[in-house]
Amino acid sequence: AFIVLVSLRHILQRRKVKDLVSHHGLYQQFPLAGTLLLIGILGLSSFPFSSTFFGEDILLNLSVDLGLHYLIIFQCIFIISGISVIRFYTIIMFGLRDNYI
Repeated sequence: AFIVLVSLRHILQRRKVKDLVSHHGLYQQFPLAGTLLLIGILGLSSFPFSSTFFGEDILLNLSVDLGLHYLIIFQCIFIISGISVIRFYTIIMFGLRDNYI
């Protein structure tokens, strides 16, 4: 989480922010910050061998013992959170560059 916040702060200090939709194309301007942001986001979205991956594995094992409805609820939460953070990354980093620094 700390890597994500540092990467976003690095980008925001060097570029004026109008709104989130106009952030496209930042990977071409900030390749190192974009790579660190991707690594941090993968860590947050439970990429294998990260701490959140093992935490989600423990929650899923406990939910199997409690019942199928808990398993389905946790799976939906994990899927939606993973899709939303990767979509956040693609909105910010991909696209055409609109503002050169």
